[in-house]
Amino acid sequence: MNMETTRLQFLMQQFAADRLSEPELEELQSLLEVPDQDQLIRVLDAWIDQESDQAVGVSRETVITTFNRVIEVDKENNTPNISRRPVHRINFMRRWGWAAAAVLLIGFAGVFYLLKNTIHTDTAHNTVQPGPADVPPGKNGAVLTLADGRQVVLDSLGKGLITSQNGTKVILDEGRLSYDATGSNKGGMIYNTVSTPKGRQFQITLPDGTKVWLNAASSIHYPTQFTGDQRLVAITGEVYFEVTKNARMPFKVNIDERCEVEVLGTHFNIKAYKDESVIKTTLLEGKVKVGNRSLPGTGAIGSNQSAVLKPGEQAIATDHSPLTIDHSPDLDNVMAWKNGLFNFEGMQLREVMQQLERWYDIEVVYEGKVPDVKFYGELSRGLNLSGIINALKDSGIRFRIDGNRLIVLP
Repeated sequence: MNMETTRLQFLMQQFAADRLSEPELEELQSLLEVPDQDQLIRVLDAWIDQESDQAVGVSRETVITTFNRVIEVDKENNTPNISRRPVHRINFMRRWGWAAAAVLLIGFAGVFYLLKNTIHTDTAHNTVQPGPADVPPGKNGAVLTLADGRQVVLDSLGKGLITSQNGTKVILDEGRLSYDATGSNKGGMIYNTVSTPKGRQFQITLPDGTKVWLNAASSIHYPTQFTGDQRLVAITGEVYFEVTKNARMPFKVNIDERCEVEVLGTHFNIKAYKDESVIKTTLLEGKVKVGNRSLPGTGAIGSNQSAVLKPGEQAIATDHSPLTIDHSPDLDNVMAWKNGLFNFEGMQLREVMQQLERWYDIEVVYEGKVPDVKFYGELSRGLNLSGIINALKDSGIRFRIDGNRLIVLP
């Protein structure tokens, strides 16, 4: 262990015990700003091995309160206060890295386990056994609806051939669905639908090689073979695409008959839940054309209701307003779900609860007025519900888990 690593370990120990001087606090902040997760993992591993008994005794509430106090002081010294509404930071913010945020969330004794299981494995495996009054996180799983109406639950199936439809093989391998369309499509165009209930997410490779990720409570409807002059699919919920390029056959996404996205080959995310009033299309790579079909009198994409996005832009479509473009959306926020994270940056409590409802398949009940509170930060989607709630409690809001309900107390 080099000198810098040893120093970081010492400062973190002192910080957990709330014994840091102001210069030492600034030094710790500086060391954590260096984006070297491997070094942080080594420090935590050594600490747990050498002083596990002491680490276990660290109060989670003390750690959360202390870290939040550090953040507030840091922000007050550098950023003007532009809002009078309560603002609560649930982790180190983005510039300190999510690995450090894990320390805040679960205490030092468990952080190395979480780092190993979150950095190197899929979200579906990042679970800790829930307690008596707890809800485990979501996992990989979906329902495949075949052309004849039969449904196949993909959660519990092993890998291998699921079925064959008109010369197209449907294959499940390592929790991902793919299609082998080497045969001829003699029976005409047939369609499949993959849908994720609440508490599930899933990945598909379409017949043309396009990769698709479905967030919880989402769906995609698509042909088992793409023919003709376009590749047309329909979605609901939130879906991320990495489209295989084919200039002669544009890829089009129909969004609940309200909006259409046309692409040639690109990476983009669409968020279009039916219980939300807006549809957001965010472009990561390539080029897409977004059309708003929801205004009265617009049955298709028109020149006055369409826009071509450049990478890093977001189109926002609503039922009763013209299409608008955000030229600098928060891409970390957009892509958090695909990367195994919740990103609550600038979110009101109701928005946060909406995400928890979908991922944990719970019902959120408010026993009073909905608090006007804003949150900032990132949390792992691999945590049990109680882990999320423990972090949110620092805002002063009280919660209770009652079976499959999360109650927000007055």
